[in-house]
Amino acid sequence: MRVRSLPLFVAEKGSPTEVLARCTWHLKNDEHLVLTEEDRLRIETENARMAGEALRILGAAYRLVAEEKTESDLHI
Repeated sequence: MRVRSLPLFVAEKGSPTEVLARCTWHLKNDEHLVLTEEDRLRIETENARMAGEALRILGAAYRLVAEEKTESDLHI
């Protein structure tokens, strides 16, 4: 039996579109908020704007996991 007292920190990076598709919340002013369709559209629009300026964009997300999960169970 494996016992873990601290949560596992899981991080993901990659294409902003792919990372965003796995997210369910976001941080704003140190507060966890539900990621709405309006938020997603705003992020995707800003991503397209920056890419249009030849900027390379990288998405990043994290989650603290308290129990054992497989990769397919994780939504960041």
